[in-house]
Amino acid sequence: MKLNSAQLERTLGQFEARAIPDDHPVIPQLNDLFGEHTFFLDRNGLNIVEPAEAAAGAAAQSAKVVNLGSGATTTRLVSSFMSLKQRTSSSRLNPGTDLETGLAAV
Repeated sequence: MKLNSAQLERTLGQFEARAIPDDHPVIPQLNDLFGEHTFFLDRNGLNIVEPAEAAAGAAAQSAKVVNLGSGATTTRLVSSFMSLKQRTSSSRLNPGTDLETGLAAV
């Protein structure tokens, strides 16, 4: 699921991770492997957000965080990304409240 800016803002308000920027050199490879998504890195590795089945009558969209992997490759990716983040400035996004972020293994 490719998130728009509002969805990204809500997700980062509830999920302690960093979004990998769309212009990061690794994004084309990730898209080839997993399809078009907004990718996140956290202490557990590489993640995406997928729509979750909505409860009957639920007005808010809910989603779940799906862990795509951890290990040596993800560690290198995290290191590369963290190195990039240290060289650039970032700002904190405002939190949202309408995404459910239960972890699910793939």
